[in-house]
Amino acid sequence: MTWAVAKDGRIQVRQQKTDTFLSVPMHTDLRRALDAAPRVSTHILTTEHGAPYKLDKYGRANGFGNVMRDWCDAAGLPDCASHGLRKAASRRLAEAGATDAEIMSVTGHRARSEVTRYRRGADQKRQSSAEILKLERTEDGS
Repeated sequence: MTWAVAKDGRIQVRQQKTDTFLSVPMHTDLRRALDAAPRVSTHILTTEHGAPYKLDKYGRANGFGNVMRDWCDAAGLPDCASHGLRKAASRRLAEAGATDAEIMSVTGHRARSEVTRYRRGADQKRQSSAEILKLERTEDGS
């Protein structure tokens, strides 16, 4: 991603996986990080030498995926990887109460079935919490 896609408080990109154009407001934390980041290249993320990560024949930045894997391991997050960021965003949005359509507007998913799969865990957690609270209220006579 180049710095040019981050403008007017939004990230504006054409998603590789679905070819969907997205214009998504930046989270406050992302805006702060980008404001503090040095601009050593036209690309936001660069190698230790200031060069953009190279794309493979499928348009994927595999070099970045490998570095992200190293960063996750160093942070003690062996189950995390760049591939899971879209899924994690879907799950966090679902946990925050976003609808499938709202999640799709951020992640660029085209298939509602994919978003629904990510939502199941968030819905189960929220629903079970509500039901146990109801049970406790009933038992307390409230």
